[in-house]
Amino acid sequence: MRNLTRARSIVGALSLVVGVAAFGCSGGGDPSTGSGGSGGGGGAGGAGGAGGSGGQGGSGGSAACNESESRPCYSGPAGTQGQGECKAGAETCVNGQWSACSGEVLPSPAEVCDGKDDDCNGQVDDAIPQITCGLGACSVTVDGCSEGDVPECAPLPAPSRTETCDGSDDNCDGQIDEGCTCVDGQTQPCYSGGAATKGVGACKDGTQTCAGGAWGACEGEVLPGPETCDDLDNDCDGTSDEELGQISCGAGACAKSVEACVNGVPQTCTPGMPSPETCNGVDDDCNLLIDDGLGTITCGVGACQKTVQACASGQTQVCVPGTGMNEICNGVDDNCNGQVDESNPGGGAACMTGQAGVCAAGMLVCANGTLGCQQTTQASAEACDGLDNNCNGAADEGNPGGGAMCSTGKPGVCANGVSTCMNGGILCNQTVQPSTEVCDGLDNNCNGAADEGNPGGGAICMTGQPGVCSGGTQQCQNGSLKCVQNVQPTGEACNGLDDNCNGTSDEGNPGGGAVCSTGLLGVCGPGTTQCQGGSVKCVQNVAASTEICDGKDNNCNGTTDEGNPGGGVACNVPGKFGVCVAGTTACTGGTTVCNQNTQPGTEVCDGLDNDCDGQVDEGNPGGGATCTTGLGGSCDAGTITCQSGVLSCKANTLPVTDTCDGIDNDCDGLIDENASATTLFTENFANNVKGWTLGTTWAIGPAVAGPPPSQGNPDPANDHTTTADDGVAGVVIGGNYSIAAATPYYYLTSPTMNTSGTGNLTLDFWRWLNSDYPNFVFNTIEVSINGGSTWTTLWSHPASVEIRDNVWTNIHHNLNAYKSTTMRIRFGYSIGSSFASAYEMSGWNIDDVVVRRCL
Repeated sequence: MRNLTRARSIVGALSLVVGVAAFGCSGGGDPSTGSGGSGGGGGAGGAGGAGGSGGQGGSGGSAACNESESRPCYSGPAGTQGQGECKAGAETCVNGQWSACSGEVLPSPAEVCDGKDDDCNGQVDDAIPQITCGLGACSVTVDGCSEGDVPECAPLPAPSRTETCDGSDDNCDGQIDEGCTCVDGQTQPCYSGGAATKGVGACKDGTQTCAGGAWGACEGEVLPGPETCDDLDNDCDGTSDEELGQISCGAGACAKSVEACVNGVPQTCTPGMPSPETCNGVDDDCNLLIDDGLGTITCGVGACQKTVQACASGQTQVCVPGTGMNEICNGVDDNCNGQVDESNPGGGAACMTGQAGVCAAGMLVCANGTLGCQQTTQASAEACDGLDNNCNGAADEGNPGGGAMCSTGKPGVCANGVSTCMNGGILCNQTVQPSTEVCDGLDNNCNGAADEGNPGGGAICMTGQPGVCSGGTQQCQNGSLKCVQNVQPTGEACNGLDDNCNGTSDEGNPGGGAVCSTGLLGVCGPGTTQCQGGSVKCVQNVAASTEICDGKDNNCNGTTDEGNPGGGVACNVPGKFGVCVAGTTACTGGTTVCNQNTQPGTEVCDGLDNDCDGQVDEGNPGGGATCTTGLGGSCDAGTITCQSGVLSCKANTLPVTDTCDGIDNDCDGLIDENASATTLFTENFANNVKGWTLGTTWAIGPAVAGPPPSQGNPDPANDHTTTADDGVAGVVIGGNYSIAAATPYYYLTSPTMNTSGTGNLTLDFWRWLNSDYPNFVFNTIEVSINGGSTWTTLWSHPASVEIRDNVWTNIHHNLNAYKSTTMRIRFGYSIGSSFASAYEMSGWNIDDVVVRRCL
């Protein structure tokens, strides 16, 4: 009976399960009372379950599904349905049973680069490994996927065709430093001395450094050297200060010797003290001479004199004089009496000297040790006595006693004579003979009369005086010919002659000075009589001149002040201001007046007082409108202002020190650069260690000047900062973007950065961009606050404006609205549908990106 009940219970339970599966519910029974529950609803085609004890049996079950009915199905991991490419399929009811799930798309085992979310994790093309191409220094790594396409990986050009020994593969052949003995900068110990000396005493190793793949010279090594007194083993033989010998000093009695080196210290040799020299065979005064300076001993006189050294071979010497003899003429004291050749030995006889005249007679005399004939009479000045007084072989030569002037006793020039020595006596000889008389104040013919008969005179001559006094006749007066004037001076008359002989003709206007009329017009009519050309004429008092404004006929043409004389000249009108001051002179009534040129007008901005009120450009004429100064920052807004006669845009705000307010307060083109700033991210593109994502055509590498584009400027030759890296990020570095077809946006995308926190958040970078404008080419800067899932445009290329940078340009953006722990920035471009008409230009170059926050 329990078994039958268990079987039924099982059948009832199965009916309950099937009923639940078929969305049926059985009535609930109470086991404690034994009341039966209502039978379960019928399963798919099954009989109703029997009721429990006291319960009503369940009604028969229906089928699991209705024929051809369908429902959605999905067998993938939870959370993937509806993500990316994953979607549900459908089950169809066949014979009351649900078929297999058909049409569902499940996650792919791995993401592929197709612009889709293949693994259904909510991210498109994620976790695709990067692509690396090239070897060594040419190696380039790009993202494995960009905008749904696998990008091209182009190796960098080799920096060098030859390998540089620097631990890198410079020529990109897969080998590092091939052909190099060593790596540049590597060092090793070296020693070029003998092996036995290495490390002995002062000797030590040096260092060799590798440069250019070869070991350089050995620097810093210490090799064996001459031994010196320093307590060191300089010659590296294992012994210090050996064989340095002794030092000797001093001479004679002062000589000393000491060791040259003691305990590494050079020694000093001090000689003994010298003493006065004595005759003992010793150098007592230490001057290298023995018994020197002791002198000699002399004894005897004349031929008997002897001199010996006071000391010889250390013994004191004795002097013994010689024996005398009879004196002879030899310059010697032969008899040793202290006299030489005394009493004229051998002399006294008469002799001939061999000279002329009175100097021929002489006597033998001992002089200077020799007998000679000494003349008894000395030569003297020649005298007129018939003798050769000066001993030159001639008597009375040179007219001795003669040559003085004397008188012969005759008249005229014949009285002159000169005294002469003749035959031992003095005579007076006549010096001038009689001649024809000439005008010289002398009696030339010796007849007792001078210059008789006017000799040389009578010729016509010029006196040298002016005027009528110039003519004269030659006359002999006081011994010389003179020109005596023929006419004496008189009072001046108007005749063209110099009557008073003062050098001027008709001076003083002789016969003139009376008032007269010239018969001319104007100021030329009145005249005065004047002596001119030897006759009296009426000469006008005033000459004709250029007409002036004085009410007179100055040019003597019969008209007064014609032609506005003195007029037409610029002048200043008294009492006027501004443009009303300028005037022009005019001759009126014989007086020059200044007439005003310009009347007062409306004030304009020209630096002039147009309304003649004494003020220039008052009221800011033409100004007051708003304008842009071009200074940037807070100084950009201005007002049109009249200054110095020119309308210009004057800034409303002057530069001040930068504060952290997102404004360029100091107007230098940079925002908040001087505020207290924290740099959150910086990139100089020396490499890509920070992990920028490079889209198609984007690269990071050295700046390269590109070929000329069809418009704009080529890529720069250098990066913005003058550093060794020279790196930039750019589109086709060193080239131009292609306009062969329209393209999607290609991006340069930054790594994630945390920019959360308080303070003013800014982006600064340096741009060199040359690009056509939309709809030919599109350029954009975008920001993401969720790590790149969604993007917001920060800047886009303005319509109809080509960008042609030819210098690095600083770009600034405020990022306060985009603070995030996962912020990213990207730069992009796209070739538009109008590509066929687009200009091929050099595109983006970017350097020195900085994201900072200031407080």
